Amino acid sequence: MTRASLLIAFGVGCRAETLGVEVPRGGPDAISVEDLQRDARALLGPDGVRRPGTPGHRAVTGHFAQRLQQMRMLPGFGREWQTPLEDDGLLVCGMKDGSTEMGVVVLARDPGDGAARGPVDLAGLVSLAKAYDTPARPAATLVICGQFSGDRPPTLGGRPPVPASQRSGAVVVVAGLGGGVGPPSPGPELGSGGETVQWPGGAGPAAATLDAVDYRVVASDLEALYREIEARMR
Repeated sequence: MTRASLLIAFGVGCRAETLGVEVPRGGPDAISVEDLQRDARALLGPDGVRRPGTPGHRAVTGHFAQRLQQMRMLPGFGREWQTPLEDDGLLVCGMKDGSTEMGVVVLARDPGDGAARGPVDLAGLVSLAKAYDTPARPAATLVICGQFSGDRPPTLGGRPPVPASQRSGAVVVVAGLGGGVGPPSPGPELGSGGETVQWPGGAGPAAATLDAVDYRVVASDLEALYREIEARMR
């Protein structure tokens, strides 16, 4: 590439950044404290109430689906981003097609109230999707799901986005980002079939409000989660 070409490419990149256009970087470098803070606040919902059937529930499920779409993921259920669960709950999933049909499934749940629990984990999955927002395909299909059905056990619903036979290992249930990483522990069997593993093994954020969350620790936990997902794709 000539010097002139390099200057043009650099200039285009700078203008894109200046205009607020996100240039995909991919990997852990794409995870930022600012994104985590912004998404966690949006996923808190109006007045912190997000139970099924409330306006907050509709707001946070819509935001989660929109953010996955912005990371150029595909809808997890054909043309749909969500599928209904019992008691007016929703499962929202997006996927990034991989080089093989095998899929790594990552799930986080929102209990419907409370500040740090739920919004932080779901914001983390949005940032995980951003880490995979690159032109290259991952080694395996990545499926990211948010379960918005109150404080219920993990589920992939009646029509899972990836059948158990095509999952690369257990479903990774993310709970407690911001508490430091510990060894993952076996989780309960999914009602739709298949094993789960709880990740990370830390105690989770002790903060009572989003303002008290140390998002630098959350970002560090996410970098470890990214490495965990990469290992499961091999």
